[in-house]
Amino acid sequence: LRAGTALIPAIKAELKPDTRIYSIGTYEQALTWYLERSVILVAYRDEFGFGLDQQPELAIADMPAFVGQWTRDAAAGVRDLGIVRADIYNQLKQQGVPMRVVAQDKRRIVIANI
Repeated sequence: LRAGTALIPAIKAELKPDTRIYSIGTYEQALTWYLERSVILVAYRDEFGFGLDQQPELAIADMPAFVGQWTRDAAAGVRDLGIVRADIYNQLKQQGVPMRVVAQDKRRIVIANI
């Protein structure tokens, strides 16, 4: 339950080879491992600081930059997925960020931009 494996089928049904997955304000290590995909960290560095200094393309430093990218992709028809905590989801919803809930459990919500 902690790993979020019940979310995997719904997430995989949304994935295409070029789909970007964002981990927004959090990092779900086990869920990422089960997805067998890299994620782009958003507003999260923690233990990844050194690695992100070497490969900054694997992160978006703050929420405004993320919202801009997410929204541009949605407008262009580029599918993105995000793994987010409920509090951040609610903030994004209040801002009118385009998103659709793909799956959720008690710990996280998986969203899509289209």
